[in-house]
Amino acid sequence: MTGRAAAVLAGVLLAGLVACQRPADLMLVPQTAPVVVPTALNPPPPVARGTLNLTPDVVRIGRREPWALSATLTDAAGTPVRDGTLVTLTGRGPGGAELVAARATVNGVARWILLPDTAGAWTLDVHAGTWHAQTRGVARSALLGGVPPLLWGGDRLRIGPLTWDDGALPDDGTPVEIAALDDRGGGLWSARGFTVQGRVDVDTPPLRGARTLRLAVAGAVVTLPWDSP
Repeated sequence: MTGRAAAVLAGVLLAGLVACQRPADLMLVPQTAPVVVPTALNPPPPVARGTLNLTPDVVRIGRREPWALSATLTDAAGTPVRDGTLVTLTGRGPGGAELVAARATVNGVARWILLPDTAGAWTLDVHAGTWHAQTRGVARSALLGGVPPLLWGGDRLRIGPLTWDDGALPDDGTPVEIAALDDRGGGLWSARGFTVQGRVDVDTPPLRGARTLRLAVAGAVVTLPWDSP
């Protein structure tokens, strides 16, 4: 392998590693695509045109409603670019949330499946060589269906089952941010749990002055009295 080919291949592998190590504000569903590394004697034609498509425009977080993003690329002759052409996505969302992920084309198309878990507007930039396109999507907060029950057992707290407004349970593994607040709304303790069949179990420390339990899940926030025995 030439030094140039090795560098390109290393860049592909590094991009995949970066995508896995980013915080899960915008999850990248793993996919496989062949990577064809061009050589100095057989360089690929440059990308001349492209179409970027995002479906749907709006998703509800916590519902496993993904964005399907695709970039369809051709050279100057209108021929689909060579399989393995590297295409890079940079996604930026609220509060500095970010994802960088590379895909290799198959039949001129690079594809991503994305699951946001931060509500708000997202900007998705896609680059392939000198070609660039941008699109935007919106992730909406899900609506909780009523106040979830709490079960205190010593220093163990069980929350749920949590349900959405249509009665469905959140997907297993949906993150839930849990916080204890004092009478002025100041934070005394916080933790992150993950749903299993709609429930979350967390260990709570002894707290003085806790008055409110705040739960944040999929962009929805609910507050309850802190009734730890």
